[in-house]
Amino acid sequence: MKQLSEARARLPRVKISDELQLLISELCSKLEVDGLRGDLVTNRAAKALVAFEGRDRVTQEDIERVVAFCLNHRMRKDPLDPIDNGMKVRLLFKRMTDPEVVRREEEAKRKREEAEKKAKESGQANRGAMKAGAWGGLPGR
Repeated sequence: MKQLSEARARLPRVKISDELQLLISELCSKLEVDGLRGDLVTNRAAKALVAFEGRDRVTQEDIERVVAFCLNHRMRKDPLDPIDNGMKVRLLFKRMTDPEVVRREEEAKRKREEAEKKAKESGQANRGAMKAGAWGGLPGR
């Protein structure tokens, strides 16, 4: 009981960085959680955990510990999906915060953009070289 009353007194002093709040919002967006309640509950749960444990600063690990509990029931259910939503939340959070995964995804995105740029440039260059009356396919986007 004493730990709980101390946590209540400490809670107003617990801080969460803007970066972590943005991470929570991005996660909710990727999970297609409607509204802001998922963001708010996750922020508050992480702060409450930190206060209960006697600390004053939320870390990424604290969010990881509470995020599935906060968002699992806020996702749309697919009855044919073999993975429960709590596991989906944990996996996506891990993927969004693992530096190696983030680096690989950024590299893949850069390569896709370069390939699209080259395809667009070569497609426009080839159009001018086509003979009159030849069908060049659908126009590029």
